[in-house]
Amino acid sequence: MFSSEERSIDLKKRNTGVSLHLVLSITLLLFISALMGFTIHLVRTKLLQNTQQLGMALVKSYALEEESQINSFRSALEMGALYVDVLQSTNSSPETIQEWLIKYFDKVTDTFGPGSVDSYAVIDGKIIAANPWEGDATYDIYSTEWYQKALAADGQVIFTDVYTDAIYGRPVITAAQKCRGSDTVMAFDILPENIQLDSMSQEKGDSFFLCDSMGRIIYKQTDLEASDQTLQQYLNGLIEQFEAGALGSYDDHIIDLDGNQRAAYFTRMDNG
Repeated sequence: MFSSEERSIDLKKRNTGVSLHLVLSITLLLFISALMGFTIHLVRTKLLQNTQQLGMALVKSYALEEESQINSFRSALEMGALYVDVLQSTNSSPETIQEWLIKYFDKVTDTFGPGSVDSYAVIDGKIIAANPWEGDATYDIYSTEWYQKALAADGQVIFTDVYTDAIYGRPVITAAQKCRGSDTVMAFDILPENIQLDSMSQEKGDSFFLCDSMGRIIYKQTDLEASDQTLQQYLNGLIEQFEAGALGSYDDHIIDLDGNQRAAYFTRMDNG
């Protein structure tokens, strides 16, 4: 038989063992919880970093595809200007040059598709166009941005920002080049809707915007339902953040027009 004192000591030992076991269990549980939280944080961080790398790779890939399209317009202009230089250097008549240009513009249309490019040239102040427009005789060529920029570039192809065409009243981008042997200028009016990506595969909610050097939207693919003015304001804010160096971290985000958190990726093409 145990005395009351012995039973008290045994009970204390048992209570101490239980308490120690409970403390160890709680400590282990806290450790496991902390480890799980840390692991989740690492996994989340890695996922966000991988997403950022993928997003940047995609936007640079899209930029390269746009550059390829632009280079196609540039090559077509350079080829046309080269042939005009050759014709003028051999003292070909204006009628011969005009006849050649009309045939060349037909080939340009075949290459880029009907309605994609409006091709024309300015020779001695006269417009020779694939699709002559009404009022071209009174059109003030010399004051236009594309003509002045082409003359200043002296043989290099230039691209304007988006502007409203004076003849048709529609947004266009003009690519132009001055011939090296004269002040003859070749030009293409490119409709923004024809600058698009064939390879783009968007997930629901994704948005793609192509802007000119002033940040004006040239082309867009988006599920955001908003007016052009609202979308432009939205883009202006994003561009300001990008140019200020924000949104560069893997865990940065924006709030879109629908109030959703989004990651945003940005790159600038060589021509601005």
